[in-house]
Amino acid sequence: AVLRERNLPEQLLGMLNLSSEETLDETLRSAEAAFRAALEEGVRARLCGAPPSAVPVEKPTKQKPLSYQQAAELYKSDRAAYDKRYGGM
Repeated sequence: AVLRERNLPEQLLGMLNLSSEETLDETLRSAEAAFRAALEEGVRARLCGAPPSAVPVEKPTKQKPLSYQQAAELYKSDRAAYDKRYGGM
């Protein structure tokens, strides 16, 4: 129950000296400090890892705007080109 209250894993129970309340408190404080330090070190190590690889971003090309009639014709004749131009699926 004490481990759950302090948000510590139950696996630490084997490290605790249960012979008296005083020794339990001492070993619990020591185990908690060691656990928190190891946890923080692990988090820092992951944060300091290699940055994610950059995803190439396609630069938009400057296209002359289509009239409504031209856009409608493009939609009818080449739906893929229309979707690419206007961000469709």
